[in-house]
Amino acid sequence: MFKNIYTRLCYICIFAMFAVFFCFFVNYFFVVVMVAMIVLPVVSYLALRYSRDKLTVAIEVPSQVNRGEEITVRVNMKTSGYLPIARTQISLNMENAFYAQPETYYICCGVPAFKEASVSLNIRSDYCGCVNITAGRAEIWDYTGMFSYKIPMEFNSSVVIIAQSVESEFSTEAIGGAGLTELVEQDVKGNDSSQVIDTRDYRPGDKPNRIHWKLSTKLEKLIVKEYGAISSNDVLVLVNLYKPDVKALSAKLQYETNIAFDRVFDAYMTLLEHLMKEKRPFTLCFYAPEIGELKREDITTYAEGVAVLSEMYYEALSLEPMLAVDLCKKTMDEFGEFIYICPAYEECESIEGEYEELFNVSANDRVLSHCYWIKH
Repeated sequence: MFKNIYTRLCYICIFAMFAVFFCFFVNYFFVVVMVAMIVLPVVSYLALRYSRDKLTVAIEVPSQVNRGEEITVRVNMKTSGYLPIARTQISLNMENAFYAQPETYYICCGVPAFKEASVSLNIRSDYCGCVNITAGRAEIWDYTGMFSYKIPMEFNSSVVIIAQSVESEFSTEAIGGAGLTELVEQDVKGNDSSQVIDTRDYRPGDKPNRIHWKLSTKLEKLIVKEYGAISSNDVLVLVNLYKPDVKALSAKLQYETNIAFDRVFDAYMTLLEHLMKEKRPFTLCFYAPEIGELKREDITTYAEGVAVLSEMYYEALSLEPMLAVDLCKKTMDEFGEFIYICPAYEECESIEGEYEELFNVSANDRVLSHCYWIKH
């Protein structure tokens, strides 16, 4: 609005300057210029009103990218009118669901008549999570820059930022098997003689009962389960989604706290790749504050392990550092054991009983997250 006022004032000043020149020089050239300056805003405004309903805007974003890769937001604009649009301005609001740090980006360009104009915006996310992208204010401007119209536009989408695995050597041969209670075993039916060990695309002739409906919905294509012999090597993996409130901290401490929490997902991806290479299915657990208990997901393939990241990304964060561990121990018998992934916060590392660190994620000689084997 203030830009409109500034442009109008400048326009009036230029008109007044030509009027002064005419008074001093009495040259009809200045009269022609003044008449043109009066007619031009009227014509420009009418052209703007004509074009405002002719514009269509489509925004494209990828469904997921790896952390560190660019998120390419593509805005396609096209007008069906006979007149080009001098300038279109669209604001895009982006925010990671885990971190209250919203950012706003602006895209400006002209749109030729009967043609499409495309603008790409490349951004990077320093953290994993779901980056929510929504359209803010969208408006078109006339040729003089004095008038604008707000155009209705609704857009809401999310980009899943996938964590990265790290190179680490560790063994999980002794983990799993005995000690898992019905938290893990409740879905294993007594008459089952096979277990899902992999998935593949649907082929004509595959039986309907082999379709993996949950994964098919996420991937938007039919996925079929492949079965193998039941394994006794199932393991339980607990991911602690605890992050302290960082609002009162300095910018440096906020960054260090956020990075430590973010690298929990690197530890999870590292463990996921390790277990899938060994063809070991596992049960993933994480605390859900909204229901006050642990959620669980049975992971049998790498694709399932990656897909469940979206569910964790949308989960509310825990406010109690060791609550997830305490709940997990209550579901295990006295011989139970599980893998525990947590950020490198002191309050998350106060583990009671016998445990062993399988590996950790570090950067610049600083440990950011841990992966423990809790034995009792």
